[in-house]
Amino acid sequence: MNTILIISECAQQEYRLKELFSERYTVPDYNGVKKHVPDMYIITAQAYSADFFEKHPEYDACLSETPGMILWENDDSYRLMSYRNCRMFSECKLEKSDAELLDKFDEFVSLLSRNNKNLLHLSDIQSDIHSMYRETSYKGIIEVEYYNFARIYQFVDKLIERSGKPMQTLLLSLVPHDERACTPKDLSYANEILSKAIQMTLRKNDVMTNYSDSQMLVLLVDADDAGGHFATNRIISTFFGLYEDELYQLDYDIRPVGNHR
Repeated sequence: MNTILIISECAQQEYRLKELFSERYTVPDYNGVKKHVPDMYIITAQAYSADFFEKHPEYDACLSETPGMILWENDDSYRLMSYRNCRMFSECKLEKSDAELLDKFDEFVSLLSRNNKNLLHLSDIQSDIHSMYRETSYKGIIEVEYYNFARIYQFVDKLIERSGKPMQTLLLSLVPHDERACTPKDLSYANEILSKAIQMTLRKNDVMTNYSDSQMLVLLVDADDAGGHFATNRIISTFFGLYEDELYQLDYDIRPVGNHR
């Protein structure tokens, strides 16, 4: 496996990634895909992926059996998530380092190659899962994209019906004291501090997702009403211990899982 196709709506980003991945892989142009299907493709935004394949059904047909990865590029980090035909990977976050990005893809390509050639043993699969869990968690709590959070919530909801164990859903919202005085950068910083406060406070079996630019959604596993409020108070206390700008207050709503409106 040595051919990777780069798909991006930004010509400058596409060129830079082609230059980067060309150091270790063959990176073809779109025109050659119909004749020689790549081993893997990278698409640079989740929303753009659906638009791209809708506008270019010929590529959708060519790549229907090809493993895909989604790449987000932020100011200080890379985020990777598996896409079609590539379900053995969880989401992972890397520092903004091209060397680390290439090393991570080397791992992915190696695992894909093994998986395509041989059936993996259960011990191999468990090892991969534990490795992904360690990489995608900070001090234990599991952080996922919203659609994965929703799937976990649905599973937990059904589990509660059988087990009767209490679990809570917590929504934390950053509310500006004066909206006119707050910039998008101020909100991004407050959101980053809130995420860190949650990660520092909660346990290994809890789950969180960034619901919006100003809201975090948390699944508190094995927590009754008292335990949920205790965890919430710890998060709030940790947040205000880290956040010194005083531009935002923190509101919350907590409800048992299964308590639907």
